[in-house]
Amino acid sequence: MKRTRINSTWLLVGALAIVLVGLAPSTPRSDITTDRDINVIVSSINSNNIFNTAQTLQNFRTRQSCSDQPQPGQGVTSARDFLFSQYSAIQGLQVRLDPFVHSNCPNSPTFNVIAWLPGNTPNRLVIIGGHYDSRTTNVLDSTSDAPGGNDSGAQSAVVLELARVLAGHNFDATIVFIAFSGEEQGLFGSGEIAANLTRYFQSPQVIAMLNTDIPGGDTSANSATDLQSFRLYSSGIPRERRSTDPDGTTDNTSANRGVMRYVGTWGGAYVPSLNMVPELREDRPGRASDHVSFINNGFPAVRMMERFECSPSPVDNSCGGPFPCPPPAQIPAFCKDTSFVTTHQHSPNDQVKFITPTYAASIAQVIAAVAASLARAPDSPQTSRPAATRRRV
Repeated sequence: MKRTRINSTWLLVGALAIVLVGLAPSTPRSDITTDRDINVIVSSINSNNIFNTAQTLQNFRTRQSCSDQPQPGQGVTSARDFLFSQYSAIQGLQVRLDPFVHSNCPNSPTFNVIAWLPGNTPNRLVIIGGHYDSRTTNVLDSTSDAPGGNDSGAQSAVVLELARVLAGHNFDATIVFIAFSGEEQGLFGSGEIAANLTRYFQSPQVIAMLNTDIPGGDTSANSATDLQSFRLYSSGIPRERRSTDPDGTTDNTSANRGVMRYVGTWGGAYVPSLNMVPELREDRPGRASDHVSFINNGFPAVRMMERFECSPSPVDNSCGGPFPCPPPAQIPAFCKDTSFVTTHQHSPNDQVKFITPTYAASIAQVIAAVAASLARAPDSPQTSRPAATRRRV
């Protein structure tokens, strides 16, 4: 079953995006004609909505996935209810709370929020996701402030804004929007739902999963030039997962690299102002996000994020060794704190005042263009018939 899904998706992505892996979205393509309706969708994305949603999520003080409700109006459960109400207010969406088991908090309720816009072919899915749980320096601390302005307020806000602008339009495939929880402790929420899509869709066929995580454009780590590009992580065969794995190669033919090519083509056609920087590995060395859960279940998936983050994480393993590579030299020293006390990630310092809402909106525009194009595209042929024999008279 998993092999069949991958092959079908690869036929679709490969046929529609035969371009180099390294293609940047701003590369001119004279052979591409954009769709007027998709241009309207892309231009409808509002950076103020993204900022306001991220600010509201930050106001819950913590969204650590085991926090439940430490105080009235605080915690991950209050954040979950806010997101559920926001998705439910969008006309045309089906919205559910998706329960999952989180081994670190067996006595606290844990839920993803899933919404979908039914397509003409309901079981063909384009999935857009990002986690809404946050964490502070101690991953098991469920009471201290974990504002998560960029990680994960920005991506939750991007996914919600995409639901708003894509709703009301007609697509052949179903577009699914998921706010995951449990990401920070081990991809618990995405792992559960990626393995159980049949709860909501009969014989699901995932065309692509587009994950965004840390798309806010941190103002301490990124210059104005950096905010003209974004990273896209896409794994090859074999998958580049460990800290010591070198980066992949450009001629890899995995379905995930096919999605990368598609983003390079159609993201660039609709949002030429933002360049894609292909990272030929599953994620940063030794790190992972929710797209990995979908890859684990045989579905093509990629991750999109800001060019540089205020974190000690290396971007890739392109330094030539020893691996893992060090973090980028150009980010400030306080961002490289390996204890994460002074970083803008996994700490009380991850606040919305450090994000760039217009940059997050640009990443949302790329995702909107890609998701809409994929959802409008026809499926690859499933059967073939011999040509009818002409009758002699």
